[in-house]
Amino acid sequence: MAPFYQDPLTRRLSEDELWKAIREIGQVLERHLAVISRPVLEFMADQQMKTVTMLAKHFHMQGHYLINILEYMTEKGIIEKVSQTIRITSKSKPAVEEIGFLYIP
Repeated sequence: MAPFYQDPLTRRLSEDELWKAIREIGQVLERHLAVISRPVLEFMADQQMKTVTMLAKHFHMQGHYLINILEYMTEKGIIEKVSQTIRITSKSKPAVEEIGFLYIP
């Protein structure tokens, strides 16, 4: 992890060094994708759409942190991104679209 944390904090990196570190982070994520994805896939194994709100509650995280992980998994073709119309409150008439995700093995 030194190239990702220690080196940038101890010295100024060149543009080439930054791009190299970004590529290396991508390679680390690719190597560990199965481990990173496992908790999400286990929760989504019922093949029911899960909204970001549902996922955030389940993982005890704020949605804006979780969305990056879910978007990455979508880019890699692991899960699908969908949307669902919801009401802000149970009695409200206006509806909004909430981002959701679907896993079909």
